[in-house]
Amino acid sequence: MIFQHSTHQYTDKLKKLKTSKIIADGNSLTSGQGSTNGNKYPEQLSRFYPISSTSISITNLGVGAQTTLDMLSDAVSQVDTLYNEALNYNFLLVWEIRNHLVQNAPTNTFAFDKFKEYCLARKTAGFTVIIATISPSWSASYRGDSTVTGYNLLESDRLAINVMLREQWTDFADGLASFPKIGNTGVNVVDGYVYSTSTPAPSTNGMFIDGTHCTNAGYEKVSNSFLIEIYKLLK
Repeated sequence: MIFQHSTHQYTDKLKKLKTSKIIADGNSLTSGQGSTNGNKYPEQLSRFYPISSTSISITNLGVGAQTTLDMLSDAVSQVDTLYNEALNYNFLLVWEIRNHLVQNAPTNTFAFDKFKEYCLARKTAGFTVIIATISPSWSASYRGDSTVTGYNLLESDRLAINVMLREQWTDFADGLASFPKIGNTGVNVVDGYVYSTSTPAPSTNGMFIDGTHCTNAGYEKVSNSFLIEIYKLLK
């Protein structure tokens, strides 16, 4: 259990949580592609205790195909305007980088730096920022390569960025939700995925519905990871 505190500590934390808000920004993983029946990760978060015992506002700004660059462009008008200084916490949950890699093919360091830029600007705006590592993903083509070599390059960039996130997150965020393995069945597992020498494929462990997006069960794990970080930050 993550909520093992004295009654007094817990009551104080719950009071502060009740006068807070949560905003989630990101790509199709945040908008909930692959989920059914209201099980996007922000929606599941609202049903987890202790958030379920409050009327806290949760806003989902996730957009399919959105990249870090899109988020940077839209943030001042779409995110910063939602900040409420009267609240104890304005939590901002940020989960991206994957689309920036696949759609724009930057170096992994550039992709990391633009994500960091987005987060630092939101902290300056007053938000309590919680980021997440990049989950395993497959793309039909990466940097023009549609073979397993392209998949392995994407995986290499993903893992390199996750190392940077884990080592440097305190420089630009308040919390890090880390979920390195969501599914891990089969042979030749690469951080949650099974692939042949020709066609990468998602694990059939019930956590992914395709090569990138989660099932309801996968999004539940994501929600739990963010919930742990939110609770850690309540003081």
